[in-house]
Amino acid sequence: MGEGDVIEVVEREPTKFYLPDTNVAILNALSPYMLANYWDGVREDEFGRALYESLIRQGEDLDAKQSKPTNVIISSIVERELDGLAHGERKDGAKWLARRATAVLEQIRKTGLHYLNDRVSEAILPNGAHVYFVRHDENEFNRENHYDPNNDDRIIHCLAEFARENLHSNTRFQFVSQDRSARNRCRDAFVRMLNGHPQADKLLETCTDEFWQENVRDPYHRYTGRLPVQMTKQQFDQFRQVQVDITEEGDRPDPLKKYKFKHNQFLELIIGENTEYRIIKRQDGRVYARHLTAQRQLKEFIDEYNKRSFSGNPITASSVHVPSDIKNITSVYDIIKSHKLVDELTDQLKAICRDHKEEPELAYKKVMWEILKGSNGAPDDQPFPLKFNTRIKPVLEQVCAEEIGADASIGLGAVEGPWGSGKTLFLCRTAAALVAKGIFNGIYYMRPIVGVDEGLGFLPGDFNEKINPWIAGFRDALHETFGVNDAKPLIANQLKDTLQSMEDLGVIEWHVATAQAGRTWRNKYVIIDEAHLFTADQLRMLIGRAGRGSVVRLIGDPKQVDSAHAPHRILTEHNNGFSRAVERLSEGDGDPNFAHVTFTSPGLVLRSPTANLARKI
Repeated sequence: MGEGDVIEVVEREPTKFYLPDTNVAILNALSPYMLANYWDGVREDEFGRALYESLIRQGEDLDAKQSKPTNVIISSIVERELDGLAHGERKDGAKWLARRATAVLEQIRKTGLHYLNDRVSEAILPNGAHVYFVRHDENEFNRENHYDPNNDDRIIHCLAEFARENLHSNTRFQFVSQDRSARNRCRDAFVRMLNGHPQADKLLETCTDEFWQENVRDPYHRYTGRLPVQMTKQQFDQFRQVQVDITEEGDRPDPLKKYKFKHNQFLELIIGENTEYRIIKRQDGRVYARHLTAQRQLKEFIDEYNKRSFSGNPITASSVHVPSDIKNITSVYDIIKSHKLVDELTDQLKAICRDHKEEPELAYKKVMWEILKGSNGAPDDQPFPLKFNTRIKPVLEQVCAEEIGADASIGLGAVEGPWGSGKTLFLCRTAAALVAKGIFNGIYYMRPIVGVDEGLGFLPGDFNEKINPWIAGFRDALHETFGVNDAKPLIANQLKDTLQSMEDLGVIEWHVATAQAGRTWRNKYVIIDEAHLFTADQLRMLIGRAGRGSVVRLIGDPKQVDSAHAPHRILTEHNNGFSRAVERLSEGDGDPNFAHVTFTSPGLVLRSPTANLARKI
């Protein structure tokens, strides 16, 4: 080498080793392939193919990644936990997911397993990545005097062994887990192991990580179903028409020229301090912005309906509920007076109250029937009245939710928003109106039987008594829809009895997901509440039950997944069934049979000032 020659030193990238925790394998059975950058293996799976295509659309160069294989370590503790889940007594989605993860590990072994030593064997994937299957040594683990150890400690011990043996080589070992506590334990173990090492800080930075590939899309850019557009009054003028052609090649307004639109997406037209909504419809290669006609027709129907009475199954005066102690009251007038309903009595009704020639029960039924008819404006020949509460008026994104709920041409709709924002209330109101209109013959409501980390133990009673605690929220929405909460106590009780009669007649049905396999829902308005607590496979099964004449509406808030009960700890904000459904069905131009809206306006949480404080905790 001559004088003045320069030697260029190229720092070689370290060889990477990933050790996934059991929860990573549950979250995504294909995680070993993903961590190893073996994307051809991912594409062999139906879900993996969709995930691959979605990541490509987001700009990921997966072919380039595949040319840079990384190594994966599978601890026997992980496989033991998967086996326990797959063959245990649990009946949630984790059982099926564990079996799927075990099948992927079996497929990796079939690529060719090589013996290295008594504890380690390896399989080499087609892209050159090494997958090491490591048998746990409990005796060696116990020699390190672990205090109150668990399986996380055993898995981390496996990684620490590899890292300790390769401290002076150009390697990086990383523990991959969704469990923050487990990641903290791993960092603690590496701190002890790397004490005094010259690159300790650098190695600690990369020793743990989350499994990012479970997020098909950036969680902060989830599809909201709405497109806010600022407009001047002049630009808005043409949107006063019922339908406006905004096809890309057409003469669309300037504020819209840079956008691409999806099926059933909402245009949020902001004109000064006012907001108007239009829905996007794609038809025959054209794109149209239409008025929310379904929501308008819903409002018109409710206004007209309230001038009449409930037109469902006839419930006559004989169906009026009689208090159990009425037989002991010498005058029906006394009980009417005790409920402060005397002002509602005509002279004729007062006479009936004091008439001892009739039985008290019959007198009470006659009087209450007349009071209820009078308070609801129902003519004599109409069935028992159930008027809609006119105080309920949608604002902001709630208008979009009503449009989704009322448009029977949309087979699957999804409404997302925080607690107290009116998701269940407005879909309940819409469902009741469409049943009253005769479009559907009943409401079919279901939700997962999941609490907030506090078990109730065995619940006695029949099916309805067992699920009563879980459907109380929807019953509250029904009561609000028909003004039960604003009525005087005695009238409120009668309205509740009427709703109970609707349940008895099958107009309103409550169900749990467990018993739905093999069912077909015909001509039903199906509401699946708390849909974020279902896995993607569970929700796929439920949506697949919809038969002719039925629509399905999902209600969810992925941000509440963390409050779910322990059996559903496999779910996260991003991989739950609700998020996956919105993600998949909104790709590209979207689907003409799907619509979604997310509530984001803080002012929508109208439950009470106290409820608003929950957002600050």
